[in-house]
Amino acid sequence: MKKTLYFLFALLVLSSSAVVAQEDESNVSSPYSNLTGLWLGEFKQYSCGVNSSYPMKLEILLVNENTLTGFFVWAGVPYAPDSRTIMSGEIVDGKLMLTESEIVLGSNIVLNGIYEISLENADEMHGIWRLQNLEGPCKDSNALSNGGSFELTKQVAE
Repeated sequence: MKKTLYFLFALLVLSSSAVVAQEDESNVSSPYSNLTGLWLGEFKQYSCGVNSSYPMKLEILLVNENTLTGFFVWAGVPYAPDSRTIMSGEIVDGKLMLTESEIVLGSNIVLNGIYEISLENADEMHGIWRLQNLEGPCKDSNALSNGGSFELTKQVAE
């Protein structure tokens, strides 16, 4: 019994160390590691039968070379209050391309869109949102090229 507990403890310590080392290495090895953190701003949708603005939060948790992971929080959307989606992204030709593929909390969020962002400086992001395919409730062909725009500002931890 003691050998089993010792083995499990050692395995836990080793795997925890590997995860911490991997996270540290991932964020340090990328020239885009400054993107991690909380970004706040506004999303303006003008497609899919919606013409409105909403508060937008983007939390970038991990940058690994040219890929990112995190989530979006949609706290002010009237038909989907406090919704949260999983975000993944990659940097292609100097542009940040984000997608949200899964709802973690809430409902009525249009998934599988692309947030195309110009990386002009380290403190601000702006870009457009478009759909990859017309699916679900949205049948607006304008959404395939430009269904919305947004601006985000990086929040500095105090």
